[in-house]
Amino acid sequence: MKVINLIFPVLLSMSIPIDMLNGYVLNTYDTGVVSQIYKSFIILVCFSILIIKKPLVVSWYISAVIFLVCGSAFVLALSGGGETISETVQIAIRCMMFFIVMTTLTYLNPSKEFIGKICATLLILLFVNFLLGFFGFGYSSYGNELVSVGDSMGVKGYFYSGNELSFVIMIFSLFSVCYFKNEIVCIFAMSMLLFCSVMLSTKASLASTAIIFAVWAFGRTNAVVKAFTTIIIMIFTVLFFDDLISKVISSDIVSRLSWMYETGGLLRAVLSDRDTFIIDALNQLNLLDFSAGYVFGFGRDYLTFSGVKSSTEMDFVDVYLWFGIPGIIFFVSYFYKLKRLLNKITYEAKNNLICVAFFCMTLFVSFVAGHIVYSGTAVIPLCLVLYALGKEGIRERGFSSSPVGC
Repeated sequence: MKVINLIFPVLLSMSIPIDMLNGYVLNTYDTGVVSQIYKSFIILVCFSILIIKKPLVVSWYISAVIFLVCGSAFVLALSGGGETISETVQIAIRCMMFFIVMTTLTYLNPSKEFIGKICATLLILLFVNFLLGFFGFGYSSYGNELVSVGDSMGVKGYFYSGNELSFVIMIFSLFSVCYFKNEIVCIFAMSMLLFCSVMLSTKASLASTAIIFAVWAFGRTNAVVKAFTTIIIMIFTVLFFDDLISKVISSDIVSRLSWMYETGGLLRAVLSDRDTFIIDALNQLNLLDFSAGYVFGFGRDYLTFSGVKSSTEMDFVDVYLWFGIPGIIFFVSYFYKLKRLLNKITYEAKNNLICVAFFCMTLFVSFVAGHIVYSGTAVIPLCLVLYALGKEGIRERGFSSSPVGC
């Protein structure tokens, strides 16, 4: 068991390097097989570990995946479509991966100090990825153009999904303010993440990182820390908007945002036209006159086959359209599990706001931007961070009764 306790965390520590490699392969050769093989292997390892002592848990997770996709298979069979449900199955597995990996970590109970060091290493690798983007390597956040080719809107380094990277930055923001005991180290780590947010050029990443940083800083008693943190946040915010405004002015985004505001008001501009995705999808589905899908889900494959936009980029709507009522049950279960895990790291009353802020921002981003509950890129870092920040891990690191963090 001691060997497994070492090997399994090491396997999980490869998640960010693997996703960087996968992004390069996907953009160069148009195949995401690297990440698929890696995450399939992780799930196989998890089941191999759990099957001996917890066979019912393994059966439950397999049943949950079947529960999510059986409706889609039923709908596709009734519709007479010639498509498979392979993409829907892949998403269902990604949805359950959070529960599977978290359960395996809890069962093995590896050293939380070791897991914390892995998370710190992944944080550095994440920063290096964006540093490479800063020097002209990697791909743009919007689209997959090489950064070196032209004037791109944001940089995501060698990752493929820019939207999921926003959540990864949020996760490591939570880790930094909760894990690092030294305030100077924490400020340095958060400055790195603010740099990543500016490079990525997404509102979600900058806002979430700045809010978590600010909540942490104003929970400190040191006035110098508060003032220094405020200055850092202001500097990176100015850099973000200065770069964003210059890029926006030189593109057609201004006219597009103006059109959204004129046709749908502030809500449509904030949601980046996602509300029209929902309306269009429902209108097209109504034309199909296939009511069973509203209960069991249509499946992503069927939506694509029917010419309907397969993702609205709003998690609650997406899991409902893909999986029906089982998808809503999963969505609620995901955030219930996340809240319970966050409660385990909320050990100091004055800093509870950090975990509350993280939960609320995660829920908000899930509703307005998506790519949270089924994120293949963020799921392993999320599990590692939540495990490392457990109460036992804090005692193990020898923190005092009034540590720095949540």
